[in-house]
Amino acid sequence: MPLSATTSSSEHAKKQIVSAFLSEAGTSGWNDISLEKACNSIDCDYSYARALFPEGAAEIADYYLEMINRQMLLELGKYNLPAMKIRERIKCALMIRLKIAEPHKEAIRSLLGHLGMHAPKAVANLAKLSDIVWRTAGDTSTDYNYYTKRMMLSGVYSATLLFWLNDTSKNHSETEQFLDRRINNVMQVEKAKKTAIDLFDAAEKKIRRYL
Repeated sequence: MPLSATTSSSEHAKKQIVSAFLSEAGTSGWNDISLEKACNSIDCDYSYARALFPEGAAEIADYYLEMINRQMLLELGKYNLPAMKIRERIKCALMIRLKIAEPHKEAIRSLLGHLGMHAPKAVANLAKLSDIVWRTAGDTSTDYNYYTKRMMLSGVYSATLLFWLNDTSKNHSETEQFLDRRINNVMQVEKAKKTAIDLFDAAEKKIRRYL
């Protein structure tokens, strides 16, 4: 049965179209050509797909990234996060997200190429992911730490994602080790930053005694 407004809800149709699109994007690129091929593969009128995604492949990128963020949160709900250290929660979240994306690794490669030409969108999506992960990890900061933590995590995930794309190790074990090292670097920076702040506060108190 053709996929149309009369046979499917808009949300169901979107998921069908995105699934078919991911199968095409790995070879044809993250573009509207892949969207046309996806429509042909599931017997969906192209005009209907464009009605659901007016911006075409660019809008599918936002939809897909939002979708895997939701899936990541659902999977995280199966873990006893309060029993984990913060670094373990962060690692767990990012590895889950990569596992969700694994069946479409080549499409992700194409997506990165697309986002490379749309820097504001790439930054916005990365910032959203970093915020979700930090909040899930239990971060409640509202000062400048809020921004520095998210900037550092964005760098960690970006580097790990690029490593993952070329990782052929079993169960992506090398990616996991790479992520461990990146998170450890961030934690060392946070520790050093806290030490510096504590030293500054202590020095300030001493100075005030003599004023």
